[in-house]
Amino acid sequence: MLIKFTCLLPVLVLFITPVNTASEKQVRLDGGFNVNEGAIQVNRNGDWKYLCDETPYFFKSLAGDLVCKELDYVSAGRTSSRSVRDPSIGYWKSNITCSPNDVSLMNCSNTGWLETETCKTKTYTTIYCFKNVKFANRYNRASTGYVSVYNASQKKYQILCQDGFTDTTARVFCKEYGFKSGRILSRLSSSISNNTMMDTTYSCTGRESRLGDCPTVPASASCTNSYPVAQAICTGDLTITDKVHRMFSGYGVVQVYDNEGETMTLCADGFNENTAKVVCRERDYGGNGTLFPYPLNLDDIRTVYKDTLKKSFDCVGTESRLKECPSTIKESCSNEIGASVLCQQDSNSIEDGVTRISEFFNDGGVEVMYHGIWGSICVDRWDDNAAKVICGTASTHAKALTRFIGSTDVTWIYDVNCTGKEDNLNSCQFSTDGTKFNCSSDHQAVAYCYNDIFKYSLSGGGTNYGYVQATKDGKTGFVLDSNGAYTNTMAEAACNSVGFNGGLPYQMNETSTTYWWNVSINQEYYSFPRLQLENATTKTSPVQQKYLSVYCHGKVKLDGSYFRALEMGNVVQYKYNKFYAICADGFTKTEGDAVCRQLGFPQAVKVNDRYFASTEPLGFHDFKCPKGANSTADCTSRFTGTGVGCTSGKSSVECGDGNIEGPASVSNGRKVQGL
Repeated sequence: MLIKFTCLLPVLVLFITPVNTASEKQVRLDGGFNVNEGAIQVNRNGDWKYLCDETPYFFKSLAGDLVCKELDYVSAGRTSSRSVRDPSIGYWKSNITCSPNDVSLMNCSNTGWLETETCKTKTYTTIYCFKNVKFANRYNRASTGYVSVYNASQKKYQILCQDGFTDTTARVFCKEYGFKSGRILSRLSSSISNNTMMDTTYSCTGRESRLGDCPTVPASASCTNSYPVAQAICTGDLTITDKVHRMFSGYGVVQVYDNEGETMTLCADGFNENTAKVVCRERDYGGNGTLFPYPLNLDDIRTVYKDTLKKSFDCVGTESRLKECPSTIKESCSNEIGASVLCQQDSNSIEDGVTRISEFFNDGGVEVMYHGIWGSICVDRWDDNAAKVICGTASTHAKALTRFIGSTDVTWIYDVNCTGKEDNLNSCQFSTDGTKFNCSSDHQAVAYCYNDIFKYSLSGGGTNYGYVQATKDGKTGFVLDSNGAYTNTMAEAACNSVGFNGGLPYQMNETSTTYWWNVSINQEYYSFPRLQLENATTKTSPVQQKYLSVYCHGKVKLDGSYFRALEMGNVVQYKYNKFYAICADGFTKTEGDAVCRQLGFPQAVKVNDRYFASTEPLGFHDFKCPKGANSTADCTSRFTGTGVGCTSGKSSVECGDGNIEGPASVSNGRKVQGL
């Protein structure tokens, strides 16, 4: 029996041995871009799960430091990388409080260990572990700051003194920190308490890989608590090679860090659905990524390719990060277009083609939904008819405007063409193919929807000039500027309200009227001022007064002359809610006569004979009119919206010869005030 018992003993010992031995670590980091960063996992009785702790700044707590020390690092900080988590693992939830005497995370006091599937504060326990060097005034792995080195004998970081700190030493510090190079940062810095200033400094040649390889010398006697500390700026982060750069909206051009730590655009050549899945997973958008539909609709894709990354990744599609995929070096990027992905769609599942007016800053920006993403409408063909469709019947007026926004991210609709009678934008004609258009992506289409119970008109002059009248409740009368200024902006607002395209102050005689209103300028949109009446009911006055009178611009105007704005200037024509200049190539007196007759003059006396400081861009080409034409409506032209192909610059005319009824008869007397 004794012999049999002895033989069985090793088997019994094998089964009762604890799962965790003293040498096994009870914490680890998972899902980080590098081994020293990631989400904390803890081991409870052989069951590894993510740590869920509600401490907001866990990364700078004693508990965070203990995690890093247990993993043979020195201290914890905040990571700038997303950690890819496996949702099937779950969480151990506990609030942990550590003291300076604790030697490991499991020795600290806690609130118990609750097993849970989710954690609202999961990002709190994602950390970065530092080793021997770091920037003292940064909780994350920054590229600039106060240089500090871990003093193992005192078990704390100490800051180097600025005195004796050179570019070569800064270079070695940065290399040990994981950068390609670095230099001193020459600027005044804060002083620190004396007990954290290092009493030695390093004398490096710059060729060393770590500060410990450099000779040390005693620090200068001047390095006291009032002396500035050493600062460095590091360049070329070598720890982020092949890391995917952030995408704020879950879609866009894919940018990756190269082996110099610089962001480069990943070439579209060879980029496929599997690689798109990995890119989205790395950026914490899940694994349902796909190639971006219509890549050329992305407004930055035409510019970022210039720094194309000459590398191609061949992913299976299940990898957590792009750097896990096999890669090959590419000699060139043949189509010079960056790879692009769509990682997530709007959760509201809105149908394609649905539009909305942005409520951000109440700016009226028009957005349209496609593929789950709110994008823009190209402004190059944006006009009042399209704005009317967007505004709908809830508004009495609609005006198409644009606003500068720097970048529109993605444009879904191009070459929009509406009659203004459609029920929605889907009933208009347009294109969604961005390959055919070169849209002005720095502006957004704006639909200015407003209601005005007053009807404005002109009286006492001609079709496009005279006194401004307002009508309400069957009562019509002239208007007075409440400030008495009658400025250019007031004239522009009046002409906009009447239905023209801006205008100028125009002097007419004082007159009397039965009813009148005070008006001011509504500049809710700076580019489209309009009138607003100050009194809700009419006023009466039998005496003669100077009421508001204007000259309004129709489809054609002259631009660039200050004192003789009506009779001379560059010829500009209205198109898509903007004036464009007409190219002077082939523009003769026949065309000049047609322009001048439309403006109320008998003919053009000079054509293309001088330069005017017009700000309107070139847009019309091959402008031709039949002999004897009385309006540009009888003429033909080709509109491009640009000056490409125009060799003679902008056309110009001087109108005159005659004393006909209308504004032409008074323009030389300067009744029309200059711009």
